[in-house]
Amino acid sequence: MLWSEPFVHRYPLTARCRGRYVLPPPAAHAIDSFDLFAARRPVGPADEIVVYPRVLPLGRETLTGANPVGELPDRRTADGTDFRATREYRPGDELRRIHWPSTARLGKPIVVEYEEPNAANLFLVLDATRAALVGEGKDNTFETAVTVCASLLSHSLDRGSAVGLYVAGQHPTLIEPSDDRGSLLGFLEALALVEADGDGLFGASAVLAAELAPRGARVMLVSAQPTYRAGAAGELLAAAGQVARRRRGAGWIWLDPRGYRGTPPTAAPESFFSGLAHLGLTVYRVRREQIANGLAAPAQSPA
Repeated sequence: MLWSEPFVHRYPLTARCRGRYVLPPPAAHAIDSFDLFAARRPVGPADEIVVYPRVLPLGRETLTGANPVGELPDRRTADGTDFRATREYRPGDELRRIHWPSTARLGKPIVVEYEEPNAANLFLVLDATRAALVGEGKDNTFETAVTVCASLLSHSLDRGSAVGLYVAGQHPTLIEPSDDRGSLLGFLEALALVEADGDGLFGASAVLAAELAPRGARVMLVSAQPTYRAGAAGELLAAAGQVARRRRGAGWIWLDPRGYRGTPPTAAPESFFSGLAHLGLTVYRVRREQIANGLAAPAQSPA
């Protein structure tokens, strides 16, 4: 560039991995006309950028319908709602809602009324313990869990829902629930910097988070556990039972560890899932390939 003339240099950056990155200060390198003298001098301070996690488009009914991203049946009633009371039949009521014992006893058509599940408010509990990380490098279950959380938070805020987040790691983090679309950046920044570095038990953190969640919010536990740690299933089931007693409509989003680099093929802990369903928790299984497909399509049943 010529002496005393303004100069602008632009260069592209491709964000490939979430996290905080320090950019070194720019430096000017000057050479005289005869190439006899050279000098280098910093011309600005260092800077940093924060790369947010990926946000994937989700199906309209993700985690609110039958099982758009899961493979296990929902233990609720057939139409995805919870029993509230019975009343007399009204024109237009679905025949499948007729409560036959009450109809026979009273001699007139009686139908069941349901409470719609409260999916308006979502409170995610992310397992950031070391036991939640299966895989190699950035190809691991925890990175998938972060992507799932970021996508669900964005999806819910777009629908006008209130969302909250609790990260159960070495330094537990609570982000207060909000229904403001502008609050998404705060959630994404927290998820950009989180690491699976906790040594504690996720079950204990899940119980604490269920107490911190606002009244009426649906608590969703996001974890790849249980995987290989001996005794993990029992501890997690006990904690899940406490969460279920405190929070109606709670669920477990399980990151299937199969398919990640360096991970031996393992059988899914079906007995653990059955235990969760018995406790009343809805279980969703997220596979590695579903992230590549955007979580928009239902998962296929295992062969």
